[in-house]
Amino acid sequence: MSFTLPIFKHEVQIMAQEMTATNPNANLPTFGATTQSDQMFDGLVRAAFLSRVQLCGGNNALAQEGKISVGHFAFIRNKDDFVALSNEYQFYPLAYRFVALRFGTEQIDSYYNPESPEFKEVMAESEEKDSKCAYGPQFLIWVPSVKDFATFLFGSKSARPEGRNMKRLLDAKSAGTMKSRLVSTKEYKWHVPVCIPYASPIEPFDVDTAKTLAEKFMNPGESESEKADFPPAQAGAAAPADGARAR
Repeated sequence: MSFTLPIFKHEVQIMAQEMTATNPNANLPTFGATTQSDQMFDGLVRAAFLSRVQLCGGNNALAQEGKISVGHFAFIRNKDDFVALSNEYQFYPLAYRFVALRFGTEQIDSYYNPESPEFKEVMAESEEKDSKCAYGPQFLIWVPSVKDFATFLFGSKSARPEGRNMKRLLDAKSAGTMKSRLVSTKEYKWHVPVCIPYASPIEPFDVDTAKTLAEKFMNPGESESEKADFPPAQAGAAAPADGARAR
């Protein structure tokens, strides 16, 4: 079971048609590697780090800039390349791991061994106010509306318990719907993710691609760092956690 995994394939086709209609150079030839498959091309240009789905809170950069509504999800490849997913979307869970994140001004440090001193330090620091730290279960998911894979992290104190429900969907080989729910205290209001089963069929994915990504996702090594694409105070929702990037 497979189909060509696109990265904007449909959009590229439309753009190519529009360019052909208006391009004064359309009659000139090109000599690209047209014998190679689109799937091979997509695999080669895929970013080193997986995309992420993120629940955007009021302190999120995309929400502050009016690009994503507060309480809505975004499928983020980088700060300039994202897709709005509304306040709910369908997904299929493929794998999970644990991760602890420290958001710095210039980079994000990720730790994957829950027994390591660095992981435990991040866990402790995450309890401090404005710590810019997060930890929890992180899932590799297929998002059929975008036709691409991404990660989602249940990294804040209020989000982590909901990770159990995505784990149940993973164990049951069931698709799900992730919704945004507003919670509040006397002092604060913020949104948390909610996972429920989705009974209808979803668009299938390329199994070989999914297997390759899952094997890499589940074997990340002890730690890694990446350049921060958002300021740390704007990286997440209620905490800079719900959907941080990962390899």
